[in-house]
Amino acid sequence: MFLGKIYAGYDTVSGEDIAIKFEPQSSKHLHLENEYNIYKSIGNHIGVPRLKWFGQEHNQRVLVLSLLGSSLENIFVASGCRFKLRTVLAIANQMVCSVCFYYCIVIF
Repeated sequence: MFLGKIYAGYDTVSGEDIAIKFEPQSSKHLHLENEYNIYKSIGNHIGVPRLKWFGQEHNQRVLVLSLLGSSLENIFVASGCRFKLRTVLAIANQMVCSVCFYYCIVIF
């Protein structure tokens, strides 16, 4: 379980929205470092945030990622808590492609 904090931010250099995750250095679990290593091994793939930075600042481990956009929950609520069949199929297709991609990374 991740016990750190997550904030939304803005990258003034690239002009994009980012997520900033903080975890105390005193934490015996290295959740952010493990997450960083997973993102690094996956690389750039649809549906995976891009790594911006990972390091330590003021007794905190910090992971900075690009934001992917609205969450599926927010989109669902905004659509009146109903998805059209076409939307469900598009989501399913992306999920299957992602699972296949991750499977290939583990196997090969």
